[in-house]
Amino acid sequence: VAKWTGDLFNRGIYDIYVALRGVPLLEWEVRAELDKLRASDIMEPNLMYVYPHTRIQSLVSILRTTVHHAFPVVTENRAYEKEFMKWDQLISNNIKFKKSSILTRAAEQRKRSQSMKSYPSSELRNVCDDHNAAEEPPETEDMLQQMLERKYTPYPNLYPDQSPSEEWTMEERFRPLTFHGLVLRSQLVTLLVRGICYAENQSSTTQPRLSYADMSEDYPRYPDIHDLDLTLLNPRMIVDVTPYMNPSPFTISPNAHISQVFNLFRTMGLRHLPVVNAVGEIVGIITRHNLTHEFLQARLRQHYHTI
Repeated sequence: VAKWTGDLFNRGIYDIYVALRGVPLLEWEVRAELDKLRASDIMEPNLMYVYPHTRIQSLVSILRTTVHHAFPVVTENRAYEKEFMKWDQLISNNIKFKKSSILTRAAEQRKRSQSMKSYPSSELRNVCDDHNAAEEPPETEDMLQQMLERKYTPYPNLYPDQSPSEEWTMEERFRPLTFHGLVLRSQLVTLLVRGICYAENQSSTTQPRLSYADMSEDYPRYPDIHDLDLTLLNPRMIVDVTPYMNPSPFTISPNAHISQVFNLFRTMGLRHLPVVNAVGEIVGIITRHNLTHEFLQARLRQHYHTI
């Protein structure tokens, strides 16, 4: 009776503690007014991603400068888009789409940057930081040390000389990315610890393979990237992550209502949900933090402001 009486005046003490700790616990159901928002309104378009074949140098940099538990596996292969364009229509899987109706990362970022309440993009900040940073150390310096000190750029390409430039347009900074799957942080760290990689002058088929039992041997206490001995790694070696990624995770359309997103998280116990457009490009990602009451209320206020 005392607890019921106290709950009439304020939230329960455990609820208050959870909020103070920042634990992203979801409500039982989403409020009707929040269903005015779409997945594109709450997703995070500034992606941290990996390529199917990525250098150890890039993987270490990504893992040491982020705290994400999963990373999209993507490729950039829109150079042939013109072959599928006919006037203003994009043809994919024999289905015609009007190009202007397909959400892209660049268009979403441009829309958010024009909003008064938008915060600067983390990817754009990274680009500016890299441009203003001191010159790179000479090549004679230990490459492992460079790997530790190297700032992570949004495009962990196999060829570091293809880094972002301040002269790039929004479309070049937020290039279309074809989505292939998700790979977990624990999986990437395990691959690095076990030395699963191949040389640039070799085929990816020469890379050793780990079984499921090998990958889950350290569960639930997987090694930490900061405990990894970098002297045992060759930063120029390449890791093929495709055998270990989840090629068919749950995804959602950017036009889906919040109630659909919420139900997926509640019923399937998801931690991250990629947002994929009609032509198979990942345009953002949604986590539990994007579904907390405070975050949704802030997005709803921004939604009303931009109408």
